[in-house]
Amino acid sequence: MHIEDSYNDETTTLSWEYGGESVSVTLPGLFHAEYAERSDVVVTATAEGTIRILAGDGTERDAFEYTLPEGCDLYTLTPSIGGDLGVTMVVAHDPGHRGETLWQHEIDIERRAVGGPVAKWR
Repeated sequence: MHIEDSYNDETTTLSWEYGGESVSVTLPGLFHAEYAERSDVVVTATAEGTIRILAGDGTERDAFEYTLPEGCDLYTLTPSIGGDLGVTMVVAHDPGHRGETLWQHEIDIERRAVGGPVAKWR
């Protein structure tokens, strides 16, 4: 599923096609979004620390706050073949972790947390 996004300094609007229908969701702030094919959900994350799980029709299934260690910032979300969700968070580490800046971190829905670095992101 391809997700279009637009940001207007206060909100981000996502739009996609689901079940032959156009879906549009507007949320406050700037955030990243990725479709999790395995789970058939859209995952969103803000740099300020909120993760939302949206159903294909745009309804919110879950939302929770997360924190990253000092010196780490959300870079983007990306599809993943590992983990239960099927989406990982790419985090920028400053200083680098094991000599690399960008690492994939699993989003753990049950623990409602973002785990530690699991793989380099290229």
